[in-house]
Amino acid sequence: MATSVVRLARALMATRFEIVLCGEDSARLRSIGEEALDEIARLDAQLSLFSPSSEISHINARAAFEAVPVEPRLFALLERAERLRVETDGAFDVALGRLVDAWGIYDGVTKANRARASGAVNEDALILDSRDRTVRFARDGVALDFGAIGKGFAIDAAAAIVRNRGVTRALLHGGKSTIHAIGAWPIGLADPRDASRRVGRLVLEDRSLSTSSAWGRYVVDGGEMRGHVLDPRSGAPVAGRVAAWAIAPFSTDSDALSTAFYVLGAEGMRRCCERLRGVGGIVMTERRFVACHADVERVRESTGEPQPCVSRRSFLKGAAAAAAAFSIGLPAIANAMPQAGDKKATLRCALAGAGDQGRLLLSQLARMKEVKVTAIAEPWKSHRDKALEIAGRSVETYDDVTHLLKEETDTDALIVAAPTYLHATIAVAALRAGKHVFCEAPMSHTIDDAKAIVRAARAAASCVFQMGYQRRSSKLFPHALTHVECGAIGDLTQVRAQWHKKQSWRRVVDDPKNEKLVNWRLYQATSGGLLVEQSSHAIDLANWYFGDVPASVSGLGSLLQWKDGREVHDSVQALLEYPGGKQVAVSATLGNSYGDEWELLIGTEGAILLLGQGKGLLFKEPDSVAAGWEQYAKKEMLGEFRGIVLDADATKYASHDKPEKLPDAGTADTFAELEDFFAAIRDKKPRGADAEAGLHAVVPCIVAAEAIEKRATIALTKDHYGV
Repeated sequence: MATSVVRLARALMATRFEIVLCGEDSARLRSIGEEALDEIARLDAQLSLFSPSSEISHINARAAFEAVPVEPRLFALLERAERLRVETDGAFDVALGRLVDAWGIYDGVTKANRARASGAVNEDALILDSRDRTVRFARDGVALDFGAIGKGFAIDAAAAIVRNRGVTRALLHGGKSTIHAIGAWPIGLADPRDASRRVGRLVLEDRSLSTSSAWGRYVVDGGEMRGHVLDPRSGAPVAGRVAAWAIAPFSTDSDALSTAFYVLGAEGMRRCCERLRGVGGIVMTERRFVACHADVERVRESTGEPQPCVSRRSFLKGAAAAAAAFSIGLPAIANAMPQAGDKKATLRCALAGAGDQGRLLLSQLARMKEVKVTAIAEPWKSHRDKALEIAGRSVETYDDVTHLLKEETDTDALIVAAPTYLHATIAVAALRAGKHVFCEAPMSHTIDDAKAIVRAARAAASCVFQMGYQRRSSKLFPHALTHVECGAIGDLTQVRAQWHKKQSWRRVVDDPKNEKLVNWRLYQATSGGLLVEQSSHAIDLANWYFGDVPASVSGLGSLLQWKDGREVHDSVQALLEYPGGKQVAVSATLGNSYGDEWELLIGTEGAILLLGQGKGLLFKEPDSVAAGWEQYAKKEMLGEFRGIVLDADATKYASHDKPEKLPDAGTADTFAELEDFFAAIRDKKPRGADAEAGLHAVVPCIVAAEAIEKRATIALTKDHYGV
């Protein structure tokens, strides 16, 4: 069979990540690439400084005042970053967020106050407790910034997925500034002053290459233009460098070291390369090109010649040693979970389903002080192993939930993140066993199963049942509802929503007999398709805001992109009518990513656009009456329209019972919904979406899918909603 080359790309971490995979089965390669890009997207949400709901924002908001629990893999990254800080004599430091702010690196400010910048310099700023897996800042004014290591960390995670799937030749890069090679690839070193020219080349084999350059980006210091790369030790931009490159077994290291080498210069790079086994580097100035790696071949003459400091033999030997040390070190961090008897671990919970969504929830549970994960039920060994990297090796694992419920009698709660078609079986069994249940959305793919869950939840009156509709626990969506209820957009008449992602939904199947088990979302017997799996979130939002349920549904669906034997549409649209003529329109597709995901609330006096990442914009009609607070609110342009940012400190209404203030920054919606669930258990007071809300959200989606097949409008009656 001829070798296929598959390229996939996605905009993440403010750059373009690309994966090139080589092999015989192009469909399998695409599925592997999508899985790897999904992992990068998850890490983007965790590490982004620009998202108020990211874990980094959470740490930056709290760590100056208390020790903050950190998800195991992120804690391992913090420990690695601290080791790199020491190994580079402080030339690399993730605790320079305030320094970056002082120089205006991200906001485009070109003039900085040197005194303010110098005051932001950090030394030993992080206090890491590996036993409790917490981070605390040594003083106020510290902030984390993973801009010089985050891409490398994400590429390593993606490369691990690609390797584990058996791919032996692939190339992954993030904006071409960090490249990881699986197999051997020829790589050219571009001159940052002229990208069309090459200053060197090498063969990159099973290792990573990163570059750092300030060419084209400057700050102004005392009238002098200087590059944007900052020296953490002095608090000032680095001058006199054109570029630096670092070569290491892992992208996490090469990403960080390229910045350190840029800061240190040639002699400092030499010392690091002697100290760090398996690492090579290059520093280029206007007059010199110094390489600490014998494999680098000069392409263009310059004043200096390559000066190898590490032989190829010692480089390869050191690379193997470094790879072994790094891979051995990570699981030790995951084992540092609270043990039984820990006073902080007041609630014991188990997880059913350790796929992508299950592991996302598990990573949030790992951050909670008063929750202990005791068991995981997952039939696939590969998923169990990945889950244990997060939860720790002391956690019990089971092939099925029945066995878990029988053995783990002291478990307080069960998190259901299994495939949708299994939700009813698992949730009903857990409720009958007296467990509190958190069920990922949607509730089920059939109305009968959804009603079975409602009946079980009613029968288990002492148990909390909560649906995973994140918008209910988000800080943004209740905030937007407050504006709706206070009349900021008049009467709410329409809701529009979309979910657009170019991805196949297809996962790799190692054994053909498991096709329908692995790719359950692609088959009608086990999946409700896009409307049920994705659009039920938007329908729950509309039900919540309207205070009602749809009266009729219609829709359209087609297979436009992925004609690969699947039984569900890859592009759908649905129109739902509510009592009083109010309307909801939803669009979902796997064929295009434009616009990503959003909800639009349309009223008689204005509209609110909810863009996710904690951001909303309020647009007033030209003839509407402006409230007094609006003149003080922050505003942003979206195309030709000026929107008022839904900022709790800038939008106030006289009718509010108390001043608006959004809770702490850095609370991801997945974290917040789990917090609500455990708070409901402790307080014995329901929060979020209950079983009835889950039923009311999924029924219209299931019926809309039926309406698409029948090409008809179907009225929703009491028979649909009644239990």
